[in-house]
Amino acid sequence: MKTSLILVLLIVPLMTAGAQPIVTVHPDGWCTISYLTTVNETIMELPIYGDPNLLIVTDEDGLPLNFTLEDGRLVVDAVASGQINVTYETQSLTSKEGAVWTLNFSWNAGFVVVRLEGGPNIVGLSSIPEEIREGDNYLEIVMRSPFYLDYVYVTPAQSSRVATDSILIIAAVAITLILATLLLIKVKKKREEIPLHEFDSTDLRILSSIGEGVLLSDLRESLSIPKTTLWRRTKRLEEKGLVEIEKRSYGSFLKITRKGKIVLDEIERQKS
Repeated sequence: MKTSLILVLLIVPLMTAGAQPIVTVHPDGWCTISYLTTVNETIMELPIYGDPNLLIVTDEDGLPLNFTLEDGRLVVDAVASGQINVTYETQSLTSKEGAVWTLNFSWNAGFVVVRLEGGPNIVGLSSIPEEIREGDNYLEIVMRSPFYLDYVYVTPAQSSRVATDSILIIAAVAITLILATLLLIKVKKKREEIPLHEFDSTDLRILSSIGEGVLLSDLRESLSIPKTTLWRRTKRLEEKGLVEIEKRSYGSFLKITRKGKIVLDEIERQKS
């Protein structure tokens, strides 16, 4: 099952774990959280993910450091230390419904290494993993936080069916993300398509005269267009996204938008 997962996710660039938080998930639902960070201040404020038990904070030589927990943050006295190693146990990240366990990591911590002890099968993911690594009786997944994943411990007889379901789930996530990306690209291109036939020479004169910005009253004088006609034209150009109209104390101020400049350049190009 795990080898198949890797084949499905070949399109995902592999990431190195580096100093990211490591969440080791045990079969009983307990998690061991550990991470290593470089000291850059005398007093370091570090994150805590979940409710900590058996919290251990040491320096690079394994010597214990003084610390306190304040409002969900770990405050460490890091005098004369180069690195801080944080390790603790927590049961607040996992839950179970029937045979399905769920690991829910709801913090923004960049990339997180999840090590699933006991070799469970993945049956649900909030997003595509950045990397999957397989070892003896464990599965390691690199996820971008926040995230959740569902997993089950199965007997050998159940393993084949669950593996197939897991592959289909991850493949479906991948296909959904790809289709969503293509749709966004298509919508963006559609928005960029501007029907130039909707604009005439009067629109071109208005856009050309706005420049870096102009009062509506000054524009009316320079173009000799009736007040009502000019107002109706500029409002239409505003609705099309070609100009912006700002209400100022001394009158309406017009500015051309990026889309307006595109239309102006294209019309003038076609005329030349």
